[in-house]
Amino acid sequence: MTANYSTILRYRTLALCGILILTACVIAQYLHAQDDIDSIIHQAEIAYLNADYETAISLYTSLINVGVKTEAVYFNLGNAYYESGDTGRGLLNFLRALEYAPRDIDINTNIALIRSRRVDVQDEVVPFTDNLTALTATTFRTNELGWMTFIAWTMWFMLASVAAIKHQWRSNLIMPLLIFGIIVLIAAILYGGRLYTERYRPAAVVVEETTPVLTGPDEQRYLKIFELHVATEVRILEENNGWIRFVLPDGRQGWIQRQSVEMV
Repeated sequence: MTANYSTILRYRTLALCGILILTACVIAQYLHAQDDIDSIIHQAEIAYLNADYETAISLYTSLINVGVKTEAVYFNLGNAYYESGDTGRGLLNFLRALEYAPRDIDINTNIALIRSRRVDVQDEVVPFTDNLTALTATTFRTNELGWMTFIAWTMWFMLASVAAIKHQWRSNLIMPLLIFGIIVLIAAILYGGRLYTERYRPAAVVVEETTPVLTGPDEQRYLKIFELHVATEVRILEENNGWIRFVLPDGRQGWIQRQSVEMV
């Protein structure tokens, strides 16, 4: 029994040592990777300050490609594109940064600046679901809307449960139930509208200087009806063999080549 216990204890000790060594290796690897990320960020910042926008764009893009997707990286990448004269990709990355920090003043200011200077002015958001998305885009992230809806529903459910159990409290709980019910309804509509738009009407930005809009997905068979210019924002409705059908905020639709836009 003593020998068996000593053997078990030895194996446990070895296993514990192995776990500790593995943990130390993981931590060391993480710290090394973090050092590499910090170094790339520093290099990108220096390149940007030296007006070497091409290098800054390459470095920030490399960070995104390895999973470093933050509002700061997208914001700085947008600035680099904008300063290099690429307003389409500048707006694209500001919009991506907005998804992480919808209340950031600098991000919203830069978006408003490009929107005011682009050729295709877009003011109205006509479709109902797009209106709901626009209403909350600069206020809440999608997951924040989801949590708000869940919390409001939980509060309403708790109050309803109390009212069902405590009959003598029902008259006092009518108004709180009504208020939270309205909050749940509004939050659910906003959250549902955001989810629907992101899933079935994803946003995209035109990145070509000009792109012809056709009545169908073929240059030889369909007519050109108008043009879109760089930094125009569209909603994608469907894709077909390298072409996309889009809709503008004013309701106009058409087909353009997939390569002329990038998804937000």
